[in-house]
Amino acid sequence: MQQISWGSLGLIGESKQKSFEDLCLFLFCRDLKISTIEAYQNQPGIETEPVEVNGVKYGFQSKFFESSFKWGQVKNSIKKGINNFPYLDEIYIYSNKDKTLQGSKKTDSEKELDKLAKQHNITLRYVTDTALLKKLSEPKNLDIAQLYFGLSDEFSFIKNSLDPEVATFTQSKDYFELPFADTDNKNITVIPDKLISIDEKVIFILGNPGSGKSITLHKLLQVYGGLEEENEKQMMDVLIKNNAIPILINLRNCATSSFEEIIRNRKNDHKISDKEFQIIYLFDGLDELSEKVADNVLFQVHELAKKRTTQKIIISCRSGNINRLKAKNYFRDLIELKIQDLDENYIDRFFEVKGNEKKSGMLTEFKKNNLELIKDIKDMLLIKLLWDTIEDLDSSSTILDIFSEKISLLVDNPKHRKNITQLNILNPKKDAIIEFCQDISYEFQKKFQFKIPLKDLQELLLEKFERLDYKSANEIIDFISDAFFENVYSSPSELNINFIFQHRRYQEYFFTQRLKKEYEFNPRIIRSLNIISNREYIERLFLKYLRKEYIKEDNIAGLIEMNLFDTYLGNNKGFKDIRATIRDYLSCITQHNDKSYSKNKLKMQISALWANIFAINKADQSLEKLKNILVKKDNSISPYSFFKELQESSPTVFNKIVRRNDLFDIEESLSNWKREYSSYVDKCFELSILLSSINSAEAKYYLEKGVTEGILRHGWHKDIIVSYYLIEGLEIIWNRNWLTIVDKRNITEQVFNLAIKVSMITDGDETWRSPYRVIKVVSQHDLSFAENLRQELERNHEIRKSNSLAITPILIGKIDHGYLIYDIKEEMKKYRIEYDYEGVPRREIFEEKFIIYLKLAESELYSESDRKLAFDEAYELINDSQRMGVKYAFKDEDLKEEKQRYEKLCAKYDKTFNLKYSTTQDYKERRTPVISEQEFVNEVKKSISKNAIFGKYRKLKNYKNGIILKEYDSWKVLIDKTYEVYENISLFTDYLESCYYPDSDFMTANSSYLYKALAAALDNINTRQEILSYLYENSGHGGFINIMKAFELLEDKNTCLSIYKRAIKFCELIVY
Repeated sequence: MQQISWGSLGLIGESKQKSFEDLCLFLFCRDLKISTIEAYQNQPGIETEPVEVNGVKYGFQSKFFESSFKWGQVKNSIKKGINNFPYLDEIYIYSNKDKTLQGSKKTDSEKELDKLAKQHNITLRYVTDTALLKKLSEPKNLDIAQLYFGLSDEFSFIKNSLDPEVATFTQSKDYFELPFADTDNKNITVIPDKLISIDEKVIFILGNPGSGKSITLHKLLQVYGGLEEENEKQMMDVLIKNNAIPILINLRNCATSSFEEIIRNRKNDHKISDKEFQIIYLFDGLDELSEKVADNVLFQVHELAKKRTTQKIIISCRSGNINRLKAKNYFRDLIELKIQDLDENYIDRFFEVKGNEKKSGMLTEFKKNNLELIKDIKDMLLIKLLWDTIEDLDSSSTILDIFSEKISLLVDNPKHRKNITQLNILNPKKDAIIEFCQDISYEFQKKFQFKIPLKDLQELLLEKFERLDYKSANEIIDFISDAFFENVYSSPSELNINFIFQHRRYQEYFFTQRLKKEYEFNPRIIRSLNIISNREYIERLFLKYLRKEYIKEDNIAGLIEMNLFDTYLGNNKGFKDIRATIRDYLSCITQHNDKSYSKNKLKMQISALWANIFAINKADQSLEKLKNILVKKDNSISPYSFFKELQESSPTVFNKIVRRNDLFDIEESLSNWKREYSSYVDKCFELSILLSSINSAEAKYYLEKGVTEGILRHGWHKDIIVSYYLIEGLEIIWNRNWLTIVDKRNITEQVFNLAIKVSMITDGDETWRSPYRVIKVVSQHDLSFAENLRQELERNHEIRKSNSLAITPILIGKIDHGYLIYDIKEEMKKYRIEYDYEGVPRREIFEEKFIIYLKLAESELYSESDRKLAFDEAYELINDSQRMGVKYAFKDEDLKEEKQRYEKLCAKYDKTFNLKYSTTQDYKERRTPVISEQEFVNEVKKSISKNAIFGKYRKLKNYKNGIILKEYDSWKVLIDKTYEVYENISLFTDYLESCYYPDSDFMTANSSYLYKALAAALDNINTRQEILSYLYENSGHGGFINIMKAFELLEDKNTCLSIYKRAIKFCELIVY
C-alpha cells in the first residue's frame, strides 16, 4: 500500500482541517462501534455532542497541525470540554502530529490536563500521527484512507465502491445479520458463504424497501474484499482464497453513465489483473433504473456472466420491481434469495445495543400496552423508525402512525426514492403520488382484488390525469412500483403483468386514508365493501385511525360517532352489549313459546319426526320421492325444520336426497324479508349450514352475509337511537331558524324514512311509534308537510299503524294556528275506534280525543263558548271510557300533565274531577330536598378549599339530599369554582361518569339537566378542552343528542348541525 502523506489530505473544495475532522468522526464511530452521531456540530471543547455507549459517555477533539503538536490549542479545547461536559468518562484526542515531550517527560500542559481530567474521573486517550496511520492502514478503514488521501493501489477496488457511512454502520453494533430464505422458503445462514457455494453465477438479493438490501451488498464487499481482517496480509489471503476481487456498483449511476463505461472504469481502478483474479460483481439497485436502461444493463450483465473472469454476479432489487421480471428473460437459472421478515427479537437487540434505558423501558411498556404495533414491525427501517418515534407514540398508536413517516421517507428522502421532481405531475407532487396510491388501493379493494394488473393501473392513472402522455404515465407507474409494490407476476404477455403492494400495510394505509373520505360521505360504504365483517381491520386500524385524525381536527361530531361505533360493537363500558340483550330477549321468548303448542310448533315437531324417520332409512329413489311429496307447501311440514333436522341426524341421507332447488323457497324468503333483523341474520346462518354440503361457495356467501348484516346493527326492539334520540334532535332542527324550510324538509325525509324502516324491522313497543313522533315534531311548524307525511304513512302497508297517533299532532298544530272549530271536528271524524280481543274499545282513541278537547278548551284563539263546549266533550269522553270499561286509559305515566291541566278546568267549570291519580308517587317527587338549589349554590360560592369543593360533589351525589340543579347558572358556579380551586374539573367529569352522562340522561334526578352543565364547561375557555377530552371518549349511546342540546344552548349552529348530520348517517348505516 502507498504511504500516507498528510500533505495529500483533503477532499476537493474542503480545508484540511474540515477533512481531518470528518475523517476523525468516522474513526471515532468505528472505534466505539456506533453507526453515526446524529448531532454533528461543534461543541465547546469537543467536536460533537457527547455520545453514550453501554453507559460510558464519550467525546472527541480533532487537531490538525501544519508543523508540530500545539499543546496550547489542545489544552484550551480540552479544558473547555471538561468544564462544559464534566460528566464525560473518556475524551479521544486525534491529531496528525505526535505529542511533544519535555525531554523524556510529559510537558507541563499535559500534566495540567491529566490533573484536571483526574479530578473529574475522565480518561484522555491520544490518537496521534503514528497510531492514526496504523488505523488507516487497517483493511476496515481503507475506504476512508482512499477517500481522504486519494490512494490508488492494488486495493483500489474499494475506491468508488464502499460508502464510508454504510461501512461505519456495518462495523457498528447497530448492524445485525439479516435472515434470508430461498425460493422454497428455507432459511439460509452465513449468507456470504452460501452465495460463494452456489453453482449459478447470477443471484438476486430481494427485499422490501427498507429491508437492508444495500447494506447486505456493502457487507458482502467487506467480507469478500477481506476488509474485516486485521491487516493487509490477512486481507490478501481472503482475496487469494476466493480467487476473486469484489466490485460494488450502484446501478443508479447508469442513469447518467453507460454501464459499459462504469465497468471499464472500475476494472481500470484496480491494478490486480483479472488474469490473476476473477471478479465478484455486486450490483446494487436494479429497481432504481428505468425499464429502458434496465434492459440495457441486464443485457450487459448477461454478457458479463458468460465471461470466464466473472465468478459471481449478485444483484439487489426490490421484490416488487418490474425489472426483476425482465431479469428472468435473461437468466433462466436465476437464483433468488429474499430477506425475511424480522421478529420481536430483532427489535429487542436493536434497542439493547443502543443502550438507552429510557427507550428500552418504553419498548417494554409497549409490549404490554400495544403489542399489536410491535408485531407489525418486520423490517430494519421500521425498527429504526420505532426507535426514532417511540417517545411520540402511545398505547393507541398503530402501524399507520409509523408508516406515515415511512411513506414520507420513501417519497422524499433521496436514499429511498428516485427523483420525484422529474415526474410530470402538478405540484405538490408528493400529495399527488399519495392520492393516486389511495385511488389504487380503494379501487382494488372494491373488487376485493389485491393483484393489480398493469393495464388497469394505466387506465386508472390516465383517467385521473387526463392530460398525461404515455411516457409520463409509465414513469409515474415505475416510481410507485419501486416505492410501494412487493411482487410482480407475469404471463407470456407483458401486458398481463400484475402488481401487489410490497407490504400489505401499505395498502391498508392508503386505503384507510381514502376510506375515511368515503365513509364521511356515506358510512354505508363499509357494509357495501364488506369491510365491516373484517372486525380486526375495523377496530385495530380503521377506527383507531379515524379517532386519531378526529382528535387532531378537534372534530367532536366525528368522535361522538366513533363512540357510537364502539357501543354497537359491544365496547362501551357503560352500555350493555346489544348482542347479549338480544340473546336474553330471544331466550325469554323461546322459554315462553315452549309452553304452548301453536300450529307452527306442531309443524316443527312433525318435521323433526319425519326427518328422524328418513335418517334411519336407506337413501334411495323412493325416499327422495317421499321427500318431494312432504315438502310441498300445502303439507303440514316445515321444509326448513325438516332439512335442518335431517342434516343433523344423518348427513349421509341429507347429501343424497336434498338438492339445491329444494332450498330455493327458503332462499326466496330472505330476499323478501320484512321481519326483524335478528331473525334475518339467524336465517342467513341457517341457510349457510344447509348449503355447506351442497354448494360451498353459496354457503360462504350466506355466512358472510349473516356476519355483514349482523355486525353494527340497530339494536332491535330495545334500541331507541332512532325512535327517540334522532327524533329529539330533529325537534331542535325545527325549533331553530338555522336552515331553510327546504333543508329542514329534506332532513326530515331522511329521519322519517329511518323511522319507517325501524318500525318494519323491529318488534318492540319502543320503536313502532317512530314515524308518528316525526309527524308530531313537524306538525308544530309545517302543517302541510306533516299532512304529506301522514298520507305517506297511510299508503305504507308494511308497518304497524295507529290512526290516532297520526291525526292528533296535526290537529294540535291546526288549533295553534286557529283553524275553525268545524274543520277541527271534521278532522276528528278520522279517528277510528279499535277493539281488543274481548270486544272492549282500546284506550288510544279516548286519550287522543281527550288531548284535542283539552287543547281547544285552553286555547285563547277560540271563544269562551267554544272552549266550554270542548271541555264538556272531554268530560263526557272520560265518562264514556269508564262506562265501557276501557283498560289502562289516562295513566299518570302517559298523561299526568294533561290530567293536572284538566283538573284545573274542572274547578273552573265547577265540575267534579272524574279522573284519578296513581297512588304511587313519582320518585323525583318523593323527597323534599334537604337544601334548595339556591342554598347549594351559595355554599359552593363560599367554598375556598379542595376539601370543601370535594364535599359539595359528595353532597350532590347523595340522592338522599335531593339536590337538583335545574339552572345553567347553578352549574356554571359549580364548574367555575371547581376550576378555580383545583385548576381542573376532574371532579366534575368524575361526576358525569358516575351518572353515565352523556350516554344516558335518566340515571339520576340531575341527569336531564346535565346538558346545561356541559354547556357551562364548554363555554369556559379554561375548562373547554378538558370537557371536550372527556366527551371524546365518553359520549356513548345517547351522547350525541345530549351534547347537541348543550351546543344548542350555546347557540353553536355549526357544531349542532355537524353532530346531527353525522348521527343521521350513522343511523342509516345500522338500519339499512
